[in-house]
Amino acid sequence: MNLFEDPKKAQLNLKNIIENVPDSHTAFLSRLHYELQQNPAPDEVFNNFEQLTRSVINKISFYKMLCDFPPIIARLVRVFTSSRFLSDLIIKDFQYTYFLIRPDIDCRPLDIASLRKSIRAIMDNASYSVNRKMDQLRILKRRELLKIGIRDYILDDPLEATTRAISTLADELIQAVLELFHKAFIDKYDAPASALAVIALGKLGGGELNYSSDIDLMFVYSEEGLI
Repeated sequence: MNLFEDPKKAQLNLKNIIENVPDSHTAFLSRLHYELQQNPAPDEVFNNFEQLTRSVINKISFYKMLCDFPPIIARLVRVFTSSRFLSDLIIKDFQYTYFLIRPDIDCRPLDIASLRKSIRAIMDNASYSVNRKMDQLRILKRRELLKIGIRDYILDDPLEATTRAISTLADELIQAVLELFHKAFIDKYDAPASALAVIALGKLGGGELNYSSDIDLMFVYSEEGLI
């Protein structure tokens, strides 16, 4: 534990990680230890790893995967070291870890046609309420952002490809949300008398969004009238 600045915290993390798990399923820890030896922030990365294991439903199955596919450990450590935002996405849903098994296959470049098809499936689901559709769009956003991030940090996509993909994802989701609430307003208040458009400013307008960028939007309408 002399690898860590806070060995007591690291010891507690280790205890939580291996609790109720057979020794035969903890072989991945040797690879994790090796990766942490090379890491500039081993305490933070180990904390992230312990937090991730809390969200795992079946630790034995999950740890078996880590043992069977050791490169996942190196890829997890790289994400945990590189991006707080992407780390939080994986920590909140351990199933996203599976993208790290075959990132070149499961995290292909963002495809607009496929993205629109996924959005359309949400928007056209008659059993979903407006709030349910918004929740599904948020899940889609998190999943696609993580795939973009894996391409960025694991597959070394160029910066231009990353910012363009994030901006494209934002464009499509803004369009979907506009459509969703436009329809909801029509259902409640009837059709508006004026046309509405959304103009992207700043980094989105330039197609240069990053993971933590704010989105600056301007809403314009054609004439005064009922909304």
